[in-house]
Amino acid sequence: MWCPAPYADLAVSNLIVPPTGDSSQPFQVSWTVTNQSPHAIGTTDKSEWSDTVALASDAQGKNIVATLGSFDHVGALQIGGSYIRTGTGMIPDGLSGTFYVRRPHRRPV
Repeated sequence: MWCPAPYADLAVSNLIVPPTGDSSQPFQVSWTVTNQSPHAIGTTDKSEWSDTVALASDAQGKNIVATLGSFDHVGALQIGGSYIRTGTGMIPDGLSGTFYVRRPHRRPV
């Protein structure tokens, strides 16, 4: 008998970014990831993944112009569990204008 694994519902919140950044300079971003209840019905099925932070030219985060970095997380998250992560990436040389930080998204390690 096949039984599907319970699923997690990871959400990013508390995204903290500086108001401005400069080309070829470090850029620090902080965020919180929570396996949010009541939508989550189980612990994450993976215990390792990367949160990728990127810059986009549009507020919806669809036109990615640069990736600031991928930041590994180790450890499963139970329902209601969370972690806070801070990562520093470099703004690419020559990048200028208005850009938006795309909230971190996860991919398995």
